[in-house]
Amino acid sequence: MKRPLLFFITVIIFGVLNAQVDPKNAVSDNNITKSCKKLVFKMNNGMSRLPVVIVKGLTEARVDFNDFSQNDYQLQEFTMTVLYQDNQTFKTSINKGSSFNEQTKYILGLLKPGDVIVVTGITAINSKREITYVEERNFGVY
Repeated sequence: MKRPLLFFITVIIFGVLNAQVDPKNAVSDNNITKSCKKLVFKMNNGMSRLPVVIVKGLTEARVDFNDFSQNDYQLQEFTMTVLYQDNQTFKTSINKGSSFNEQTKYILGLLKPGDVIVVTGITAINSKREITYVEERNFGVY
């Protein structure tokens, strides 16, 4: 009775180990990058956490591919909402183009460490006049 059970357990362990090292089951980093290429909204260096002094001085945003490849997309429109931690309020600004309008500059000027920037409704346009919707993005300010 013990031998068939031991044999069965050995076969299962061998099968699991073989599946983990089988080269047909492996996915290369190259394939992942190509399949996940997408436009990303960026401010400054593109990081999700930014120093408050840097954000207050920003005047524009952009869209780039997440793999840093060349693109001809330009930011068309986005909505920026700032959630202020100290008084638990928020302010919203709708922005056309990549340069910040006066309302966007104003709400960014009120930032303090701990506040959160939420960017939604992001659209970009390329040289063929094709409009692409970009995934929303959150930024933490420290």
